Amino acid sequence: MQTVVSPDGTRIAYETHGDGLPLILLHGGGTRRYWDPVAPYFDDDYTVVVPDRRGRGESGDRDEYSLDREVEDVCAVVDAVAGEPVLFGHSFGGLRALEAARRESVSAVIAYEPAVLVGDYREQADLTARM
Repeated sequence: MQTVVSPDGTRIAYETHGDGLPLILLHGGGTRRYWDPVAPYFDDDYTVVVPDRRGRGESGDRDEYSLDREVEDVCAVVDAVAGEPVLFGHSFGGLRALEAARRESVSAVIAYEPAVLVGDYREQADLTARM
């Protein structure tokens, strides 16, 4: 297991497998173990990077929570890998992948069943127009 420190000082744990273009797998609920059945299929072609969300698994946490902190965590992992990764997110991980791609250079984004945008954030994000 490796760690990276997010801008607010939170330690984000991640593991890597395989060799090749970095592929960062972002889970929604649960922990990085969500990807255990799938990750081995990518090992031959990618360096698979699987982080735990803050407050889950082996990652740290802080009292103040926001989507922005979650996105900063993803960006910290992106900065820790060599090259421009592919972000692959499921559910809330899909939303984090989309938002992180707004801030970081990535080669592609795959958002599988991304979380629904609600409230003021729906207007602020304006994802439909940008896509």
